[in-house]
Amino acid sequence: MEQTKPKSMPSSPPSSYSSHHEVFLNFKADDNVLNNVVTPLSNSLEKWGIRISIDKVNLHHNNNGQSFGKVIESSKFAITIFSKNYASSIWCLDELVKIMECNNKFGLIIIPIFYDIEPSDVFNQRNSFSVAFTNHEMFLKDDIDRVVRWRGALRELSNMFVQDYGGWSGRSCVENIVEEISKKLRPKALPSIVGTASHLVEVMKFLDTEPNEVRFIGILETNGWSGAYVASDLLHKWHDKFEVTIGITCFSRRKSDTIESLQELLLSQVLLSECIHISDVDEGCKIIKDCLQSRRVIVIMHDVDDIARFKALAGECDWFGPGSRIIITSRDEHLLNEVVHDTYKVDLLSESETKSCYSYYYHDDDDDDEDDDDDRLEEHHFQLSILNWTGGPKKEEVDATMTTFRSEINVEKLVVKYTLEIMNFLHILPTTYQITTDELVLLCSGVGLIEAESAEELERIGFSCIDHLEKFSYNVMKNSPSSLDPRCARRLDNINLSSLSRLEHLSLFLVGKNDSSIIRLQSCCRLKTLILRGNFEYLPGDMFLGLGELRALDVRGTNLHYLPYSFKKLELLRYLDVSKTPIMSLSELCHVTKLETLRLRGCSEFSHQLPEDLSKLINLRHLKFGNWNKLSSLPKGFGNLTKLLSLETFPVGKEDGTRLGELMNMNELRGSIRIRQLQNVLSEEDAKRASLHTKKNIKELSLDWGDSRRKDTNVDEKVLEYLRPHFSLERLQILGYNGKLLPSWISSPYFSGIVTIDLMLCNSCAWLSSLGQLPSLKNLDINRMDGVSNINALFCRESPTNNDYHAFPKLEKLDLRSMSNLESWTGVEEGDFPSLLRLGISCCRRLVTLPTLSSIKSLKKIKLYDCPVLSRRLLQDLPCNLEEFRVTDCPTLKERSHTNVSHSNLPPHADEIYVDYDQVQVD
Repeated sequence: MEQTKPKSMPSSPPSSYSSHHEVFLNFKADDNVLNNVVTPLSNSLEKWGIRISIDKVNLHHNNNGQSFGKVIESSKFAITIFSKNYASSIWCLDELVKIMECNNKFGLIIIPIFYDIEPSDVFNQRNSFSVAFTNHEMFLKDDIDRVVRWRGALRELSNMFVQDYGGWSGRSCVENIVEEISKKLRPKALPSIVGTASHLVEVMKFLDTEPNEVRFIGILETNGWSGAYVASDLLHKWHDKFEVTIGITCFSRRKSDTIESLQELLLSQVLLSECIHISDVDEGCKIIKDCLQSRRVIVIMHDVDDIARFKALAGECDWFGPGSRIIITSRDEHLLNEVVHDTYKVDLLSESETKSCYSYYYHDDDDDDEDDDDDRLEEHHFQLSILNWTGGPKKEEVDATMTTFRSEINVEKLVVKYTLEIMNFLHILPTTYQITTDELVLLCSGVGLIEAESAEELERIGFSCIDHLEKFSYNVMKNSPSSLDPRCARRLDNINLSSLSRLEHLSLFLVGKNDSSIIRLQSCCRLKTLILRGNFEYLPGDMFLGLGELRALDVRGTNLHYLPYSFKKLELLRYLDVSKTPIMSLSELCHVTKLETLRLRGCSEFSHQLPEDLSKLINLRHLKFGNWNKLSSLPKGFGNLTKLLSLETFPVGKEDGTRLGELMNMNELRGSIRIRQLQNVLSEEDAKRASLHTKKNIKELSLDWGDSRRKDTNVDEKVLEYLRPHFSLERLQILGYNGKLLPSWISSPYFSGIVTIDLMLCNSCAWLSSLGQLPSLKNLDINRMDGVSNINALFCRESPTNNDYHAFPKLEKLDLRSMSNLESWTGVEEGDFPSLLRLGISCCRRLVTLPTLSSIKSLKKIKLYDCPVLSRRLLQDLPCNLEEFRVTDCPTLKERSHTNVSHSNLPPHADEIYVDYDQVQVD
């Protein structure tokens, strides 16, 4: 079996992901593929001790903390099993795109298998592949780039293979694949330039002694690291002679690790599993012995310095099978004499060997004159190359890791530099100055104390600086005038004129516009920050003429009514805070086009509207406004603010007001947004222009139609259909929607990250969509949907006959509230709602029938309120793990349970049972 070759010299995978898996299986899970291909192939690979990734559900639902992308990046091989149904799986196609990316970037080796399908059908996308892609293009018409990437990955893969594989040939194919993979995965010896050959010959003499006995071999290091070279080279040479290979590095650096955690580390290499928990040292010793006493193993423990900890991992010879070898490197000769049979002393490498080793690992990358950074890089490089028990990473891997580490050093240096600058800056803040962490980061970036290429990097550096500051309590520092930097000041009357010209950050308390400090302020030509406090109502018209370098102006809490005409000269201004002022006009805003942050919280004049010229601030990134819910419209041209990152509310205007299409190019929006007054949207075309599906950084979306209702419900249905958000959405709320049907996209499994859905006041809806298909949904609240009379099997799955999956796999909390016409809830299959913990049903006055709750074994809390005709059978059908059961204003249940409840009807853990707020005693 032939594999792909990378197109160019690969770089290394990200160093933060260790290679837990060596082979990634890419396949569509159906019975034929599982039974005839996946099972025999995986069994054979596991017999060779080759780690494979096969659990698709966990990878795509992220149960184990890693996404499929990270697992693919950490793998060395990818086996792609093409079958007739392969292209119908979005998981498979997404994985294939990532596989091709890793092939090009990291040299991931790809092995294709064609099961019951012609290779030409795959590569040319014909027959079943053609049908599948047609369906994808119809459903993903708004995300067609994704389909294009899938097609491109298949074409790219086809160009790599000129040989006709001729399909699946059963056992012979398995043997060929396993043989090829095992050859590639066998460790290779370090290059001879490292200079371990002579030492290796001497150590192997000890290994050859008594080949059927268990032997403990010690390597005494004289310089603290040369023994690691010998041990790792030995491991490469002898790897195929043992059933199990175990390595524990940097033993002396694991002082903080418990013995139990070290035992878990050892067992994870034996059992090929990360899910191992040892609660007791003796228990761990027993498990290690049971696992290894019949197996031929080689164990290497580097830099051992504690006999007791070593004994808990490799106690005695009878822990291991015949022929096993336990190799220990240490700088403690006495320790080795206590635990090993033979000891070999590794002298210092010769000068030529040292230079050869150094040139192999420490290539000349670039010139760096900073000695401190060189030392840190050398130490990090040392850990990477020497202390890795497999013999050290490849040169390419070291290159990539060192690049990352250099980047981290640069960030650390910036954090230190900026933290010192911010520390000085904090001294100018008034003692009563209240500021949040987010606000401080924005202020510091506006002033230029923090700089970064992207918003994400700026936030990362900014919050790191604040973390540093919090350790020193910056509230104390800003109140300590003794350490005030000469570039910072809180007053001007005690500063000479020459010092004024060097001043950069200033806070002043002004008595009025004639305050003497204002005259001296004209000399502060380098001023970047100006914070003004006081009861003044006006400022001199020429006040800012000499302050052309000003970047941040804060007049929060003053009585300022107008900004002076000279304000328009502040062309470099990035940050403006006029919060809690009676300011009447901001007409001069249009001149400060570099403004990035504008704070208007508590401005009475702008309580119901934003400044008309706001649309001219094309660099605005942060707009803080306290009364978003009172806005009836936004300024014309608001969509010009394409760099805006946060927008709490977007009210759709009437007639000539702000249209929904203004959102079209505002693709930098992130976090949460509430789109209000959707009853004002005139047509579906306006909703389509909003292009919500392109805004991948919006995580929480609220769609609100308000209280008014239009007669034509079809318009609302078309509008909502075009308001599909990006598939990265995490929370969705729909309020006041007047359509009869929910949108087709709401139940799409493509929304793999959505965790919360709230449906409220959607009174015209007669049916609930198949929300059970959402893979990550945890919270579902359905409130006042009066048009729903029955909840049936379609709530769980699109087709009642499709039982291939458990509905609502992650749902933990379900609330049905004020469903005035709901009469029955049915259609729940065995295994549905496997994670449900809490069920609340309230004010459903016609509800009679519930599904079989005993089938929902995870359910722990049930609360029923004002459901007067609910069936009495409920009390005989409670889940086995129920802990809390509350019934209020449900007379049919009250008659049955008010006085006493028999043990036979109750789960064993139900100790909180309340009927009309009275606790019920259990017989």
